[in-house]
Amino acid sequence: AEVIPGAGDRANNAINIGVMRALAETQHQFDFVDFETDLSTYRLLILPDNIELTESQTALVNAFVAKGGKVLATGNSGFGLAGFPAEKLGMRAFSPDFAQLSGQEQAVVMYEPAVKVAAAHNAQVLAEIFDPYFNRTYQHFCSHAHAPLKKASGDPAALLTSSIGYLAHPIFSTYATHSMTWHRDLITRMINSLLPDPLVKLQGPRSIQAHVQTRDDQTLVHLMHYIPERRGLRYDIVEDALSLASATLRVRGAFSSGTFQPQGIPAQITNEDGYSVIPLPAISGHTILELK
Repeated sequence: AEVIPGAGDRANNAINIGVMRALAETQHQFDFVDFETDLSTYRLLILPDNIELTESQTALVNAFVAKGGKVLATGNSGFGLAGFPAEKLGMRAFSPDFAQLSGQEQAVVMYEPAVKVAAAHNAQVLAEIFDPYFNRTYQHFCSHAHAPLKKASGDPAALLTSSIGYLAHPIFSTYATHSMTWHRDLITRMINSLLPDPLVKLQGPRSIQAHVQTRDDQTLVHLMHYIPERRGLRYDIVEDALSLASATLRVRGAFSSGTFQPQGIPAQITNEDGYSVIPLPAISGHTILELK
């Protein structure tokens, strides 16, 4: 589930676009919700970039976590929650700055200003922020979009407890604006830490979208593969369905039979680590996998 920021302005539209793209490109199943929604059916709640919680909203999310739910908050979101992994100290002076995940060989540029935080509640630091030599202004010109990396700042970029993850940058609007794969990968790393067994996993191109519907004893997985093309200034056009092969789908649960519709192709299913593993046939635009 993902809480919708207030509609009607470009900043919030960018956040929603970033959420949609980051989750759809990694085949996560999600709904846009508000605080009137029953959260009991969800396992993970995302508070993207600028969800500043009221007292009643804080109590609602705390109750969600107390019942086993997980939360991922980014940017200015989530502060005030019980057991929140970050203490807000202000905004960072440098922007763009850099972030480096533990185990990563180099830091990557983050483009948008981060919140300056300190780790709290014994949170694990998954990524650290690195400073540039200077901000790119008329006082310190650099011909690139940002000055080079100088040193580690000591400020965390990503924090994690058993129930709550936090990213100091407004990562969803950043991804919508700049479209760098490392921004999406950071989101994915945090989601996987909180939700290691998603409903669907896919080995294949990011351009495949997977949408799951469940009814009675039947599960339907809609698989779509189209490549939108920006031909004009305003709209993305989808005209041609491109054939795709050599992808593998994993659906949580043990299914005994399946058929790709409307082609009528039987699915070859093996069960492994709690998932049904299914090689995909050639997809030309859209197919529906019917599982029983």
